[in-house]
Amino acid sequence: MRMGGARHSLSRQPSPPFLPQLVSCSLFITICCSLLLLLHFYLRPGPRLEYLSDDRLQMASGIADDLKLDKLDGHTKPRMIQLANGVLMPVLGFGTAGLGEHTKNATLCALQTGYRLLDSAQAREWYNEEAVGESIRLSGIHREELFLVSKLHPRNFGYRITMQQFAKSLEDLGTSYLDLFLLHYPKCFSSICASTNNEVTWHESWKALEDLYHDKKVKAIGVSNFDLEELKELLSLAEVKPAILQRYSDPFHSDRGIQDYCLKEHIQYMGYSTLGSQWFLRGYGFNPVLSHPVVKNIALARKCTAAQVVLQWALKHHQVVIPRSSNPNRIKENFDSLSCELGREDLVQINALDGEVP
Repeated sequence: MRMGGARHSLSRQPSPPFLPQLVSCSLFITICCSLLLLLHFYLRPGPRLEYLSDDRLQMASGIADDLKLDKLDGHTKPRMIQLANGVLMPVLGFGTAGLGEHTKNATLCALQTGYRLLDSAQAREWYNEEAVGESIRLSGIHREELFLVSKLHPRNFGYRITMQQFAKSLEDLGTSYLDLFLLHYPKCFSSICASTNNEVTWHESWKALEDLYHDKKVKAIGVSNFDLEELKELLSLAEVKPAILQRYSDPFHSDRGIQDYCLKEHIQYMGYSTLGSQWFLRGYGFNPVLSHPVVKNIALARKCTAAQVVLQWALKHHQVVIPRSSNPNRIKENFDSLSCELGREDLVQINALDGEVP
């Protein structure tokens, strides 16, 4: 009975006088915190969608910083991309193929304009690495500011000769290392190896490239003109994954399938002959890319040149581009392509040209 009475007596005790105020204060604080939290989520900046929007280039694996031009040390320079192995590479470079006696002066003009990526090769039929090296020396630009590319001619397949030819490129270019070294072709076709009887395949040379990479003689390695099956074979055998695939691409021949595969495998696609020069080799007496009405109309609407429109189209499709010219005005025009803005509808129109026979 006492226990029951004690419980009854306890239940009737009045609440402390400060309890209602404490409850009201706690409720007020809770409401304020909730309001502040809602305000934070409402006002906070959204995620960076710059590279995912319809009218901007979405680069593979987050490797783009920006595609606009930047000012640094008095020169205008393109921004960089980051390759899968962490190496930085300009999105726009200068191609040195087919410049002949103009190689030195054209390359020097490109460097003075602001190009920092120079694409060269050991194929003396089309390239002159000694002239490229001379232009680098004349420019006075520090080596660490440059991104130098060379390619092994397929006539030189084999481990030992690959090492020798790599050393020759270093000598001709006047450098102690390369930023990128590629196998130029997967085979020694008769058209490029008419006087050579080299039956060695690219496999031994790739091993040499891997050893050069491990020895820090080259920052990145890759291949050029490999088709999809050859690229897949390389990926199945390689100890060091290729960072770059260089192939021909223009609006009539976008190479979309292999570009998509490279995107999936985190291999950077590097396009050449973007402005339509391959069509001259097919017997055309005019450039069907730069003269096409779609390209010309977009150029007129965007206040760009046809070449700038096509280069920007390629950039928006994840490509590194390496236009070439011996004309100083064209060299600058191509460099300024990064200032040309294209919208989604522009890209749709140019994409529709793929597969068309001009």
